[in-house]
Amino acid sequence: MALKNSKKKTRSTGTDIPLHNIPERSRTHKSYTDDFKRNAVKMLKAGDKSAEQIAAELGVPSGSMVSKWARRVEAGLPITARGAGPAAGVNIGSEIAGQLKQALAKATKARDDRLEAAAMIVEHDVGGHDGGQLAKSIRKQKRET
Repeated sequence: MALKNSKKKTRSTGTDIPLHNIPERSRTHKSYTDDFKRNAVKMLKAGDKSAEQIAAELGVPSGSMVSKWARRVEAGLPITARGAGPAAGVNIGSEIAGQLKQALAKATKARDDRLEAAAMIVEHDVGGHDGGQLAKSIRKQKRET
């Protein structure tokens, strides 16, 4: 990295701040194709070289980046993390979608059961008009979500 040996005015005070011995960083973001990443992961899986060695050989800034790509592949996730979620149009599969719907329904029922139990306890313990109003308020939460 090139070192910058100059001064910079701060926005708030306008005073000079020496910038010697501070690395000048590139503002461009280097991106890699999915094929490039898959190749790096294949090299890592071969076991002949460490992630750091592969990164150095391929010109990738760090071995942790190669390791991250490998973890994504092993987890069955898209190798490209940026914008790779369902919002980006990635099909998660009908089986997984069904499992997620079932899990959501189960969690919603459990939450509703807890709210109903809380409403019953309030009705019993507080009683009267106040207990009835509190229980009504608790039950309303079930319908709102």
